[in-house]
Amino acid sequence: PINELNSKWAENVFRSTLVNLVARWGRHYGSCIYLNMASETTVLFSPAIKEANRKVYESAYDTIFFESEGGQLVPRTIFADLEPSVTDEIRTGPYRSLFNPSQIINAKEDASNCYARGYYTMGRAILEESIENVRKQVEACDCVQSFFVFHSFGGGTGSGFSSLLLDHIASEFTSKSRLACAVYPSP
Repeated sequence: PINELNSKWAENVFRSTLVNLVARWGRHYGSCIYLNMASETTVLFSPAIKEANRKVYESAYDTIFFESEGGQLVPRTIFADLEPSVTDEIRTGPYRSLFNPSQIINAKEDASNCYARGYYTMGRAILEESIENVRKQVEACDCVQSFFVFHSFGGGTGSGFSSLLLDHIASEFTSKSRLACAVYPSP
């Protein structure tokens, strides 16, 4: 009965979630979460377990990961920041092989803790590349259920660019759920 229930559940659930991690806090939070998920999926997807419950586990990891042509699980995520040092931590860090380099987007100058620079000027420099990356991620999914955006309320990128990105996601993907998880910085 449990296997029947699991297989029925797996046949009906093929929804994906696209995660957008914006600015320093989004990058930090996302890195921690994906490293934790990757360690869990490594355990869950050992060859013996994967073959025994293939449909259940494939639909579970397919929500937040996609399988590359080489068979590696890659997070369905986009890292975006105006300041290159934040995204360089991912590109050169110890877990750089977990993330696809084309999903890491940055500009050359930060927003200097100014919402207006993140929304109206500097953020527009990486907006088209970010939205194009979102489109590619959506096209690669069978059925996108939602978008998560992790950011902070402080800073120009965390507040300004996140607002800009959410505005464009809302206008282009009107029927999809959007959830913003934000942190309010303390002094």
